[in-house]
Amino acid sequence: MAKYERNARTLDIGPLENFLFRTVGVEIMEPVGGRNRRSNQGAILAAEMCGVTPRSWYRWKASGVLLLSKADKVAVHLGVHPVEIWGSEFHKGTT
Repeated sequence: MAKYERNARTLDIGPLENFLFRTVGVEIMEPVGGRNRRSNQGAILAAEMCGVTPRSWYRWKASGVLLLSKADKVAVHLGVHPVEIWGSEFHKGTT
């Protein structure tokens, strides 16, 4: 598994989950031992909407964050500016 670069900026996945829920009603529940069919379907749908594999989505959920560069790509894939999802957090520390 690739590790994040030491100084790579990351963003919390929570705002992305909230955005998906607000815009299309996707509810991503926590998996219960990997057997919760409803949560798995929500995660698969979330991954498809974000243009990533379910494996990537599960990694982001496990770590609670995603790289700034991935956040930008996900937002573009969703047809919005990253600030619409992460607010001012997206620009913090960037020049």
